[in-house]
This record gives sequence, C-alpha cells and structure tokens, in this order.
Amino acid sequence: MFSTLSQRPVFLSGKGNYLTRIVSTSPLNDQLIRALIERLDDDNQSYEPVRLAIIELFLDNLSGSSPNLTHALLEFDLKDIRKTEIPHPQEKYTCFHAVVKLITDGLGQPGGPNVVYEVMVLVFFFLFFFLKK
Repeated sequence: MFSTLSQRPVFLSGKGNYLTRIVSTSPLNDQLIRALIERLDDDNQSYEPVRLAIIELFLDNLSGSSPNLTHALLEFDLKDIRKTEIPHPQEKYTCFHAVVKLITDGLGQPGGPNVVYEVMVLVFFFLFFFLKK
C-alpha cells in the first residue's frame, strides 16, 4: 500500500514527498517503525512474504527524490540525509539494524532466506548512495 501511495503524483512534490512528511510527522510514526522492525526480525517463515514486501517498499522508494519514505522509515536525518548517523544497535535498534540482521542471519544459513538477496541489493544501494555524495 505504501509503495503504491508513495509513487502517486498527488504525494510527490519538489524535495521529498507528502507521504514522507505525513509518515515522519505522524504521532504513530514510532509505532509504525516498531511494527516494521518486529516483522523484519521475526524469523517465522510465514512472515517471509511480509519481510520481502518491506524490503521492496524500501527499494521502490529509494529511486525517488530525497528525502523519501525509505529514509523516513530507516530514521535518517530528513533535513540532510548525508548527516545521518546510524546509532549503535544497543543504543537504539532501528529498521536499518533489522535489515542488516536479515543479511547476517541469512548468510549464516545454507541457502539463506529468499529475502537475503533483496536485502543485499538494498545495502549495496545505500553504500553506493553514501559513497557517491
């Protein structure tokens, strides 16, 4: 649903988009992020399609203008994403940490979960993005 909405012209404008602003300023933002983290961290195989949908949501929104919904959900600094500092997971566990955990958990298993490839694409995209700036 978020992927579809975030690409609609009514939500896109100038720098960033309205959906990003709505989500990032909502009083329910923390609850939404915690729910995403719970699903990303849940290794129950029945949630793999949900985890894959979350990763696809992140990837779909990275191709748009910045800041975007992915930046908001990964708790990046929306004023200047280049100034984002990823906290140590013991200080604050974020969606970013949950994505990295998916990679490390998947790579430690023979075959790993199907979502590992999508997560690796996301991480390499971030590396490219930050090295490019």
